[in-house]
Amino acid sequence: MDEMLKTRPFDMANYISEPDDVSAYLELLRDEDASDPGAWNSALAVFLTCDSGRALPLGRFAEALHEAGLRMRIEPV
Repeated sequence: MDEMLKTRPFDMANYISEPDDVSAYLELLRDEDASDPGAWNSALAVFLTCDSGRALPLGRFAEALHEAGLRMRIEPV
């Protein structure tokens, strides 16, 4: 039995394909990691890579943030 099971690293982006998935992930993040800025950065990276960044239009993303009790602020750097 020389065959080995092939696996790949877990990537949350593979499991987010609908706007409801984004909302659920945001709510989970809010409840578990709300004070960790790194977690929010990671979540944004997931949203940008899931389904080539097309899983959620920006307007719907802002709605999902509000539904999760969050807000987004964009500032110049």
